[in-house]
Amino acid sequence: MTGLHSNIIRSEIMDWRDDERLRVVEHFADKLHELNQLIDTALRQMTLKDWLWRSSYHDEHVAPIVEDWMKRHYSQLRENYEASAKHLEDQLVQQSADHSWSMGEIASAGVTAAVSVAPLAVIPFVAGLATVTTTTLLVFTTSAISLPALALLGGGLAIATFGSSSFRNQQLENLTCMYIEQVQSEARNKIIGDVADPDTPSVQRCLLAEIDQIALKKQETLT
Repeated sequence: MTGLHSNIIRSEIMDWRDDERLRVVEHFADKLHELNQLIDTALRQMTLKDWLWRSSYHDEHVAPIVEDWMKRHYSQLRENYEASAKHLEDQLVQQSADHSWSMGEIASAGVTAAVSVAPLAVIPFVAGLATVTTTTLLVFTTSAISLPALALLGGGLAIATFGSSSFRNQQLENLTCMYIEQVQSEARNKIIGDVADPDTPSVQRCLLAEIDQIALKKQETLT
């Protein structure tokens, strides 16, 4: 392969990578409001009894919603970029038959990328997916919600048990709004990543790393 031909292919690979990364980022930016609405609906169904046992309610009714959403969108985006990579491979094969990009190579590159993004084990949300390290990525239990926030909510809940009915209802509404914002924020960090901590693993960062690794692996085959 000539140097010029190799550079052209490298450029096409980088274009593919940039397009897929942008597609992932835009997807979550466009779809995250759907998850926020699901969380809002689930938490607004909490009774006073649920508030007293909110850890159990969270793990039984909220976490499954978040985990299922993350699992579906992770799988969808991964299928999309794998299909796109296969399409690019077909194009490159036409230009250079001895530099084929097999789906087996793509799959192994994805796993390698996920393993390299440590520690993905703290992002539980995608249990059952092919990438073993993402099994815990999609777990959204009460431990994901900061203790100071729960302590604050607990204090407010004590206040909400006294006073008139209208006063209690208003206090519960305030608490619910605070809790919804907290859960939505924690879910967003699990999905997109914490802006304040670029090293914190997330579903989006995992996907971007997989895409980067695939592009790098393909470039390494060029001479």
